[in-house]
Amino acid sequence: MDIDLTDQMTWPNLETQWRHRNGNVYKVLFYTNIEPGRQTEYPTTVVYENVANGNRYSRRLVDWHRSMTPLY
Repeated sequence: MDIDLTDQMTWPNLETQWRHRNGNVYKVLFYTNIEPGRQTEYPTTVVYENVANGNRYSRRLVDWHRSMTPLY
């Protein structure tokens, strides 16, 4: 599924868990820069947490599905 920045229904749901291609499991915490304008300077990002150790990371929302698979 592709991310549509103007349609939050395409975004990963908060609190859901995802497996990275390296095997680590992460939980989606929140988003930053959710305003649609000025994406070049301030891209929307996903803030997520490693469920095993609590380390937090962020990545551009449009890159989320590049290496993440949902755990349902």
